[in-house]
Amino acid sequence: MFQFFRRIRRSIIKSGNARKYIIAPSGDNHSEHLLERTNENQKAFIKGVGLIILSLLLMQCDVKKNKVGEGTLNGGTKVELYDNGTWQVKTQVISPAPLRPETKIISSYNIGDILPDGSMIFHIDSNGQNGLTTQTEDLGWLKWDEAVIACKKNGDEWRLPTKDELNMIYNNLHIKGLGNLEDGSYWSSTEGGDFDTAWDQYFEGGFQSELEKDYIRLARAVREF
Repeated sequence: MFQFFRRIRRSIIKSGNARKYIIAPSGDNHSEHLLERTNENQKAFIKGVGLIILSLLLMQCDVKKNKVGEGTLNGGTKVELYDNGTWQVKTQVISPAPLRPETKIISSYNIGDILPDGSMIFHIDSNGQNGLTTQTEDLGWLKWDEAVIACKKNGDEWRLPTKDELNMIYNNLHIKGLGNLEDGSYWSSTEGGDFDTAWDQYFEGGFQSELEKDYIRLARAVREF
């Protein structure tokens, strides 16, 4: 049988570089021709292949493509089809996360509640946990200066209500039959334009007026809680 290869030499390891020898026929005498491929040639080959792949990718990017339709892959993935025969996964528009519902403040208090010191709540702040409370007994019929002093005798936190706070007492308690309030006039802590005057409120009709501090009016102490 005609033999093209007479023998094969093993790979020779020298200086850490592997050299592979391949036997090839040459002419009628079948002489051996050794073709050596070194590491440098292999690197050059890999680099060349990489350049070819990169060129192909760049060419594909440069090709102008127009969307011609949409499709669905077997797994249900939506894709966009282009006139150059390519496709890509359809861009998904991510909706923003829904806004968190506004936190509703739950108050542990109600208008008309009685606090441990016996006072009655007539106003609750927006936080639902603080507000204003009034004593449930009048301090008597007093001049304005006397009313201010009488409130302080109940403690430093007690005082006459402002004209606005006094109106809250009228609307939130008195007209609802709460607070044990009279139909008479009550002093407020709000002074008038004249140093000798202050504001009061008539609880039978609800109107307010400015009058001299020497007048005698009912007094009711309030405080924050």
